[in-house]
Amino acid sequence: MNESKFEAAVKAAAYAPEASANLDAKIDRALSKGKASGHFRRRLFLSLSGVCAAGVWLMGLASLNAHASIHGIMIALDKAGTVCITISNIDAEGHQTPFSKSILAKNYSWYATAAGNREEVIMDGKSYWFDPKLKAYIVRNRAPMTNMRLSDLVAGNGGFKAGKTANIEEFSENGRKLLRASFNNDPLPERYVLIADAKTELPIRGEIYSKERGKWRQRQAISFAYGVDIKGPTPDLKKYRTLTPEAADSEFTSAMEKTTLASVKFKRGRLVVRDLAVAEDGTVFLAYQVGDKSPNSWSGYALNLKDDLGTPYIRVGQFGNSMEGPFNSPDGKVEMEVFTPPHPLEPKQPRTLTVTTQMDPDGKFTRVIEAGIQEKDGTVTYHWQPNYRNKIYGEATVVPVFSQSISKPTCALSPSWAETLNYMGYANDPATGISINGARGEAALKAHKWDDAIDGFQKELRSMQEHEEKGYGPWDQSRPMDKLDQARKHIVKPQ
Repeated sequence: MNESKFEAAVKAAAYAPEASANLDAKIDRALSKGKASGHFRRRLFLSLSGVCAAGVWLMGLASLNAHASIHGIMIALDKAGTVCITISNIDAEGHQTPFSKSILAKNYSWYATAAGNREEVIMDGKSYWFDPKLKAYIVRNRAPMTNMRLSDLVAGNGGFKAGKTANIEEFSENGRKLLRASFNNDPLPERYVLIADAKTELPIRGEIYSKERGKWRQRQAISFAYGVDIKGPTPDLKKYRTLTPEAADSEFTSAMEKTTLASVKFKRGRLVVRDLAVAEDGTVFLAYQVGDKSPNSWSGYALNLKDDLGTPYIRVGQFGNSMEGPFNSPDGKVEMEVFTPPHPLEPKQPRTLTVTTQMDPDGKFTRVIEAGIQEKDGTVTYHWQPNYRNKIYGEATVVPVFSQSISKPTCALSPSWAETLNYMGYANDPATGISINGARGEAALKAHKWDDAIDGFQKELRSMQEHEEKGYGPWDQSRPMDKLDQARKHIVKPQ
């Protein structure tokens, strides 16, 4: 068939020579750092990207302009009135549960999750996200919605290059002529499908797939409804105050700085511990500052933990800091370190925690990095070592920070401030389960403790399923599935 305006729009939208600056900065930083860390657990991007993701996708894929301009969709939307986009999660048995709903119109959009943990309105060039902890709207400047492309949605972390194309085909369904556009988000295990009316070229429904154990499984279904009578909410600016992201970060930092558990001075700057929290399973959370004011630098990997029981704590890697900056405090941004035992401890098990850090031979603070050494038999052993900068060599010095005796947990699964510092990892209970159990499974796999690895990855998968069932959105399950299969290969079955 001849290349229609719809097909041209799809192909044009799939080109992405560079990442867009319009994506939510928090998620963009978190994802990019997650990739670099080697512990990257990718969620389906449409679910993750936040405000009106499906609406952005809609604008990227459907265009009525002759030159595949994204402005064409606005013409269609003006004629249709507004569009309502509903996304549902689909589990392995095919059951659907609501995930999110969006309303998109000219100069207005609204997005909310079924779980109620996220709601955002974009209007008059600004976005309003309600923060229930601060009881305030976080206000950001937003580019006009008509400037968004499909590349803004999926290219930022999908690694798209110019030349990416979608497959377009015509087909009939119940006597209606339709168009199907589909493409794989390589190298990630994701596939996107959009069905549009052949005559109007407006989307009817969408499908999102992930690849699990070599097979494609539909994870989400998207439906579109058009009409002038669809209306969305507006921010209640009389009832709640507004804050910029910088002001919100500043309020959080000021609140954390009211408490000081310990501090250590270095040749340059100091490390200050602001809080210690212990979950019911024995996981330890530490909030601290070390003078780092960059929003894009690594977070975590600064502290070490031991206790008098000899617990071999596992360091839970961070996606990055969810705070945006700039950070005006002399002590820098608040960071987080998380340590979990290989197996849950008794909630009221008394123990004394000892926290240390390290400095390089020049007397400066340094973080640690995980390194692997290949043995003669081919196996790899892992350990944590100082990550020196400026080519400084020599032995690191272990620096005591503080010790504290505990006899009971201070929180159920994670402290409230953990969500602020690492939204992806601790935004809710299932997300916390994903982070903790995934780390346990990964550590056991590296140590060749196959039964523990299987237990960790099975629990991580259950947490992912719970995350989806509660309306928070799906995670890509292919990584823990592959790791689970890897561990199972080493289990000797009885004859």
